[in-house]
Amino acid sequence: MNKRRYPRMNGKNLRFDISDGSGFFSGYVSDISRFGILLDDIPLKLDHSAKTLSLVVSGNGKNFKMMAIPKWTVEKGISKTIGMELINVPYIWAGFIREFAPKTSLTHP
Repeated sequence: MNKRRYPRMNGKNLRFDISDGSGFFSGYVSDISRFGILLDDIPLKLDHSAKTLSLVVSGNGKNFKMMAIPKWTVEKGISKTIGMELINVPYIWAGFIREFAPKTSLTHP
């Protein structure tokens, strides 16, 4: 059963900086939606049990500072994947992520 309200889009070419209040880590976004984000290859040192994490997503010359609530984590050797709910999302975020939506064909057969 798919519980997603908003479609996930490839976060290709989007970078992130994330902090748990103690450490600071960077990487590339796996996928995004209006109120969610998936980050891969996060060092195990990041405290995903923190209530909220500070997150900056950067791409196409723009930066978005948000807070995120970790929803699930999967550890994979020396790193982990974290799925998070975005909170304090800037108004222009929705328009920005539309740039990453798959292009649909407007031609008819």
